[in-house]
Amino acid sequence: MERYKAELTEARSELEKMDEKFRSFKDRVAENVMLSLKTDNTENMDSPVNQSRLTEMYQQLRVCTWPDINFPSSERKAGKLVKVERFKEKAVENLQLSLFYSSKAEVFKAAGLRIPNNPAEFQLASECYWLGCLMALHIPPLHPDWINDNNKPFPRNIRH
Repeated sequence: MERYKAELTEARSELEKMDEKFRSFKDRVAENVMLSLKTDNTENMDSPVNQSRLTEMYQQLRVCTWPDINFPSSERKAGKLVKVERFKEKAVENLQLSLFYSSKAEVFKAAGLRIPNNPAEFQLASECYWLGCLMALHIPPLHPDWINDNNKPFPRNIRH
């Protein structure tokens, strides 16, 4: 019984040491976090697609995966490329639909563009930006035909 009490005391002592190490680590990290907040050098760590995570995934792919690739026959490769192309198109379509159902004003504000003071100008700018994004995400991208419509502010024709 005494042996168990001694082990329990030892385990508690180790736990207290680990807690102290954790608090010390937390204090050191808090200083760095505060510095990054002050310099506006932050990224959302909750996001699975933040810059650090994407960089890490790219490095992993570049160093560990790419060197080991055995390229398949051209027929299989062509089939995979078609599938990849379909996935890309579907991803762009989903992004386009997400944008479509978003608030035009919020999309415009999120772009970080200069916001006009006049409400009518803001509404027009928001609408133009939102529609321009939707047209750019279309497959193939759609463009106002500036050249064939005498450089009017709002060309009549659209081309791709």
